Amino acid sequence: MIAGGLVVWFIFEYVMHRFLFHLKSGNRHIDALVWMMHTNHHIQPSHRLRTLMPLSVSLPLAALFELGAIAVFGLATGTALMAGFVLGYFIYDLTHYACHNFEMKSPWAARVKRHHLKHHYVSDEHNFSITVPFIDSLFSTRD
Repeated sequence: MIAGGLVVWFIFEYVMHRFLFHLKSGNRHIDALVWMMHTNHHIQPSHRLRTLMPLSVSLPLAALFELGAIAVFGLATGTALMAGFVLGYFIYDLTHYACHNFEMKSPWAARVKRHHLKHHYVSDEHNFSITVPFIDSLFSTRD
């Protein structure tokens, strides 16, 4: 179940980044919310305070997701799924922060960083997955 939660996170990360964080609704209130959540990060991609989701957002969302997972799957299975989901979130946050703030010298880390920075500096309509770039290949959004 923990591995399942990781898989769910990696797909969730891609879908949220592609369809919510780059949403252009035409509604000024929705667009302002999207700007606050993500567009400001594209304006200043290496700003240290804009490369992590604030705890004031991530903790309440995690609590809601946990309650939902328990309601749907029961206590043991829901908690195990959420453990994998939260682990995926930590991997994402650490990877994203590192991409913007550290040299990443290992061949794997350098590829992940290059993949993500193309999203910022080449085309923000490609390379939505940060932790698992292969997902962009699956959905034909890899640059």
